[in-house]
Amino acid sequence: MEIVAAMVQSSIVIANEKANWGSGRRKVRHATDLLRRWGYPFSFSTAEYPGHAKELAAAAAARKVDNVIVIGGDGT
Repeated sequence: MEIVAAMVQSSIVIANEKANWGSGRRKVRHATDLLRRWGYPFSFSTAEYPGHAKELAAAAAARKVDNVIVIGGDGT
């Protein structure tokens, strides 16, 4: 399957790096490395407290971000 980065206008990665006793950080690094390798431009935000990822996603939706990628694992 070929992925075409030119089709993506805006993306944000929202991450809870502390999820799953810290294994979330490894997942975040893997996902962002793939996005860079594929040429996808993205911004990055870290969820700092319970409910923060939801707030960040809502703000991204209000800004009409095309893709919201959320990485967590403990309810994120």
